[in-house]
Amino acid sequence: MKILMLTYDLPYPLNSGGKIRDYHYLKLLSKDHQVTLLSFYRKDDQVKEISELKPLAEKILMVKRRKVWSIKNIIRAGFSTLPFSASTYVSKEFKELLSKELEENYDLVFFDSFYSAVYLPYVSKFGIKTYLGNVNVEWQIYYRFANKAMIFLRPILLFDVLKMKIFEKKLWKVADFNTAVSSLDAQAIKKATGKACPVAFNGVDLASFKKRKVDKESRNIFFIGNLKYAANEEAMRFFLRDIFPKLSQILPEVEFKLVSMHRPNWILRYLKNPRVEFIEDSKTPSSKFLSKADVTICPMRVASGTNIKVLESMAAGVPVVATTIGAEGLALEAGKDILIADSPLDFAKSIAKVFNDPAFAENLSEAGRELVTEKYTWESSFKIFEKEVLYRVSLTK
Repeated sequence: MKILMLTYDLPYPLNSGGKIRDYHYLKLLSKDHQVTLLSFYRKDDQVKEISELKPLAEKILMVKRRKVWSIKNIIRAGFSTLPFSASTYVSKEFKELLSKELEENYDLVFFDSFYSAVYLPYVSKFGIKTYLGNVNVEWQIYYRFANKAMIFLRPILLFDVLKMKIFEKKLWKVADFNTAVSSLDAQAIKKATGKACPVAFNGVDLASFKKRKVDKESRNIFFIGNLKYAANEEAMRFFLRDIFPKLSQILPEVEFKLVSMHRPNWILRYLKNPRVEFIEDSKTPSSKFLSKADVTICPMRVASGTNIKVLESMAAGVPVVATTIGAEGLALEAGKDILIADSPLDFAKSIAKVFNDPAFAENLSEAGRELVTEKYTWESSFKIFEKEVLYRVSLTK
């Protein structure tokens, strides 16, 4: 089958959940299909990463995405029906490349996310089958974020959320095929479209994650995530401001390591604490950091979809403490596979329990790794995509 895959960012290096999913789907697609990759990229040094992707695609086309926070983009969004975050992806150059590719008799155009799907209504006019991989319900993320913003900003943010909700539902209806990564998201899509939405969940590459060796003297907590992503930023502000001080009173020797490709200025005040370390890194595989972790955290409060960081931690045998939203959409049993806590004190106590009860921590580790091995691999996720999308496309040929 001939497939044109559109991605919001070049799917390498593997330093964000969306890029990890895109990379593994591209890798699995390339085994039996001809794939052309048309992708945005953000930084000039990403261009050299094409060498890692060339074996997976017949052709790779790239367009640099403009900066989000520019006067031009803000003005454009203000006079557009598109939400602010989507308007960033409106590009004359990208559309011209896309138009040229659509003359090449593709069987399917694969939109990896809400952001690449800015071009879905345009592509739908060509009569080519379209697929939208909904890794989140985007408007829900921004709705949760808007409700936590300062009061004077809420009307502006909520108006943009309304535009996003309208546009996202339009995309679901226009796409010939949708999948979601969680049953909650699938229900929302089904309600909007009237059509069943299969769940092609997020996964892990098990071969990349060996179970870590436990160091009984170590007290390392890790969070691995891009702080340019608003949901990650909010989670880390919450953890460092409200949770870590309480945890330090319970376990004064505990150390927190935050790994991100970007170091924002707001975090500098927290780095004055010698037990808080920031590791600026965009290329080291997460498995290297997880091998040194005793606990990983996912204190998300404004997320949607499912968190790959939770699954990767479990694959490495690292106990995870998360908020309800941080673990949302995953088939996890609290207290067996993961610890769930939403208040700062409960979250701190849950982390302390892992350190203070080695037998309990080992049980969490074993249960989490077993669950991921059985249910959450990229191969098993891709099989659902093959059955629900590729097979159905083949029937129309």
